[in-house]
Amino acid sequence: MDYQDGSECSCSLCEVFAITDDDISKSPSRLRLRAAKEELHRAYTGQDVITDERENGLFEELVGLAKEDGLHDLRKMLEHLWES
Repeated sequence: MDYQDGSECSCSLCEVFAITDDDISKSPSRLRLRAAKEELHRAYTGQDVITDERENGLFEELVGLAKEDGLHDLRKMLEHLWES
């Protein structure tokens, strides 16, 4: 799979970032998106432990940034993942 951030992870969160039709590299919030994604990724892969409250906060941040930057495909996929 061709990952936009160059990673080779196949966790559901990384997959969302990899398959989105949006060009995250041109997003004004790309660094904040990456930081929130990485924190969630570390939790999902057992490298870190976060609370459910923190997980929800990170998803809120990701969805909000995607919406703010017009990354509609990414926003929709993140919302779907968050609900699952």
